[in-house]
Amino acid sequence: MMRAPDHKNFRECGDQFLRYFLRGLAARQHVKKS
Repeated sequence: MMRAPDHKNFRECGDQFLRYFLRGLAARQHVKKS
């Protein structure tokens, strides 16, 4: 799932993937609390 930093596609998709990934985690935590 997570790409290694030296993977050739890391720069292309890393930032966008992390943005969606962190948003998903935050949403799950928010739902869990309320």
